[in-house]
Amino acid sequence: MEDQTLNMNTGGIQPGRYAPGAQSIAIPFMKRPAALNGSHAGDFGFDPLGFTEDNDLYAMQEAKLRDERLAMLAVIGWPLSKLLAPDSMLQNGMAPSVLNGFNPISFVSTAVIFASFVF
Repeated sequence: MEDQTLNMNTGGIQPGRYAPGAQSIAIPFMKRPAALNGSHAGDFGFDPLGFTEDNDLYAMQEAKLRDERLAMLAVIGWPLSKLLAPDSMLQNGMAPSVLNGFNPISFVSTAVIFASFVF
């Protein structure tokens, strides 16, 4: 019974487990990048553009986490800006946005914000 369980578990592809060959599991006709050696969770050797050859893998992971956290804040911030913005800032019931155009008040406030970044 134990031998059958081991045989069932070892068959198939598991993340982080590479066969002795140098080919990628994700894209079998491409070589596996050197940095993707199966030591990370979910590592199937997928890097068709070769980002791991020139860049540090850990720096890219950290940058991706920052990007994801900023996106999570934006998902909350966009509807909240519409709900909490004063009526003088709204434009036909829409939150101030570059996509919605500018009214004079939102233009001045946006210009002040961008000017504060420059100076």
